[in-house]
Amino acid sequence: MFNSLAGLDVATAGLKGDVTPASLIAAVKSMPWSVLPGSGGLHFRCNGKADPAHPAICSNALLAGKLNSQGRATSYTPVGDAQIPD
Repeated sequence: MFNSLAGLDVATAGLKGDVTPASLIAAVKSMPWSVLPGSGGLHFRCNGKADPAHPAICSNALLAGKLNSQGRATSYTPVGDAQIPD
């Protein structure tokens, strides 16, 4: 839940004027490429261009974990964290 609310905060940082459904949508769609809080440094942008077939997708990135002999993650590497175009 933290990621969702923190991401909404980042995405709506540029909100101007009254808070309406239209102003929220405009702020989210015009947000810059930003770090998603709590994601280990992954980025997101909600302008509909991360995956044109699915305009609600805001990131193509994920964290890949390196596992130890017990099957526990010991380190994480960002994968697919390329900048989403304007």
